[in-house]
Amino acid sequence: MTSYKLILGDQEIEVPARLPVLPLRDIVIFPHMVIPLVVGRAGTLLAVDNAIRADRLIAMITQKDQSTDEPGAADMFRVGVLGRIVQMMKLPNGLAKVLVEGLERVRVTRFSKGAQFLQANIRLFEDKTTESPAVEAAHRHLTGLFKDFVSLHRQIPDEVGLTVDQIASPRRLCDFVIMHLNRDVQQKQRYLATDEVYDLLFKLSGELNREIEILNIEQNIAGKV
Repeated sequence: MTSYKLILGDQEIEVPARLPVLPLRDIVIFPHMVIPLVVGRAGTLLAVDNAIRADRLIAMITQKDQSTDEPGAADMFRVGVLGRIVQMMKLPNGLAKVLVEGLERVRVTRFSKGAQFLQANIRLFEDKTTESPAVEAAHRHLTGLFKDFVSLHRQIPDEVGLTVDQIASPRRLCDFVIMHLNRDVQQKQRYLATDEVYDLLFKLSGELNREIEILNIEQNIAGKV
């Protein structure tokens, strides 16, 4: 079965075409996210153990219904993220705390159940974007809006607004903005699966404009009260 080459900075990673699956409940993970997860389902624990014994790579795919205990192919979305297990700590109650890092989008071509856990045949996700003045303009516009959004939002540290200036990739910028918007799983999954980056830049600019308008209204109300 074919493997894929993934370049991350100065590091080259060989990604198997079939990976164990870590089904996600009520969360969508994006590339460049590092997040702790608590794992308790038997199949998921076996998938994590299998990944650690191999190359620490795992497919992190969100399930459609968080209440499904033993998700199969029909219960899973088809776009997720290639993850790397940074650390795993088993807890006394039988659960495990797993620190995972999102690396790159993947598209599932086929799910299969083997060795008591879910596996997926994957290929790396390809965006439809090219460098152009329109994309650059949309990138700059979204960056400015996000900084305005952070300056008005009480729960987001000011440092986050400074970080956004260092993001050169339009797709990475979109992911960064989405991670700081309060959206449900279905909405975030749609963003994750979008391959038209210019459309995504444009759509997120509209969403941030609305968020900024709401935050300004809230501040005016608070001032009057």
